[in-house]
Amino acid sequence: MNVESLHDLFEVELRKVYSAESELVDELAVLADDAAADSLDDTRMREVHEAFQDLVRTHREETEEHVQRLEDAFDALDLRPEERSIPALEGLIKEKELFNNVVLNDGVRPVYYLGVARNVEQLELTAYDRLLRIAAHLNLPQEVTEALAANREAEADALRAIESLAEGEDVESLLEAMAGSQPLE
Repeated sequence: MNVESLHDLFEVELRKVYSAESELVDELAVLADDAAADSLDDTRMREVHEAFQDLVRTHREETEEHVQRLEDAFDALDLRPEERSIPALEGLIKEKELFNNVVLNDGVRPVYYLGVARNVEQLELTAYDRLLRIAAHLNLPQEVTEALAANREAEADALRAIESLAEGEDVESLLEAMAGSQPLE
């Protein structure tokens, strides 16, 4: 698609956000499974894993709602949603997969995953901010801008939840326990 107007740019950015949200629905399901660690004996580790899994499952449900809102926005604009490659997101997913292949200690996974989730949310927030900034200069149907604003706010809430867990006492306690049990080589 050639970008010749602000409307074209808006459409390109809308497709990027749609692609990211659509891919995240699947990736969040994988992430919840990756974080499962039934073999953990340490209560702190198990609690962090369970809190992280709950966070991921909730975010997946919210992301499904985001995709639906975006599809409704496409309908309101008489456009067809199309998925495209999002290199920044694909890089984070690939990095997480490499991490899974290298790190054998299930206890540290949520700590790493929280960092990945934070990066993904920051990418999404930036994309929604850019999209809303462009939308403010266009004469778009109100339901489109409301859907984008609702998704943006939900992403901000998700980021706050991720940061709350990442910076909370359970994760801090887990880090302290792990630091005392395994020397760096």
